[in-house]
Amino acid sequence: MADGDLHVEATDDPEAFARVGGEWLASHAFDANVIGSVLASSRTHDPADRLDNLWLAVRDDAGEVVGVALHTAGFGVFLPELPPGAAETVAENVFRSHRRPPGANGDPEATRAFCLAWHGLTGATWEQADASILYVLDTLDTLDTLEPPTNVPGALRLATADDLDQVVEWADGFSAEAGAPPMPGDRREIMKRRIAAEEILLWSVEGEAVSMAAITPTTGGVARLNLVFTPPDQRGRGYGTAVSAGGTRTALERGADACMLYADIANPISNAVYQRIGYREHGESVSLKFRADSRTT
Repeated sequence: MADGDLHVEATDDPEAFARVGGEWLASHAFDANVIGSVLASSRTHDPADRLDNLWLAVRDDAGEVVGVALHTAGFGVFLPELPPGAAETVAENVFRSHRRPPGANGDPEATRAFCLAWHGLTGATWEQADASILYVLDTLDTLDTLEPPTNVPGALRLATADDLDQVVEWADGFSAEAGAPPMPGDRREIMKRRIAAEEILLWSVEGEAVSMAAITPTTGGVARLNLVFTPPDQRGRGYGTAVSAGGTRTALERGADACMLYADIANPISNAVYQRIGYREHGESVSLKFRADSRTT
């Protein structure tokens, strides 16, 4: 759909999107990492098991890809940093694709531009759901950047099929505390696949799992840490710090050049933890949600 000198190509085929937007994603490995990791996972799944994704690539009048976006059904549209006018073009394309996302998230400027355009299309107003800091740990060819805690009992291990019930429960706990929407699709099947892919790690003390973290497939040399969760009765003992450092080390030892994560800007504890083990601030992300009583179209 044209918008000035920009137009959007949209597809539900991850292979087609990879051919169009893969190079751009690789050069924006931090701010577009969410899209890159979802793409990497989608390409390994049977088509029948894929989530309902709409992949969007923005081209300029010379045909160059200058940005991408992603809408997964049930979630807000994800927008990395985009050139002026691109978020508005994405909004029009999503609208004409008969999709009605509950909001948008990602780069603050692009996300707000999308919501303003969506308001013009539907009359929907919005409010800020949360804001996050994007943290990056860049090893610069050495793991010395990572500073794991030294006085926390226990050890890191991979989750196994026997841990599935616990992992699903903790993933639900993470989503509830983060105010995130429910996991789309069959969450047990999703977590089962992630366990099989060795993406779920647990911190274990005397044989008991006490904390969890997950790592995403590496895209553009960058892996993302997510689903960091410690049950309330185990908090304050350093387990979350230990599993975060262990998950980061695992991703780097598997070949990632850098790791990243998002932390709630309003949570001083988690922000301090990530900074303590070597992460540094790289940018910000916001999540905006449309008010349900304002959706008119």
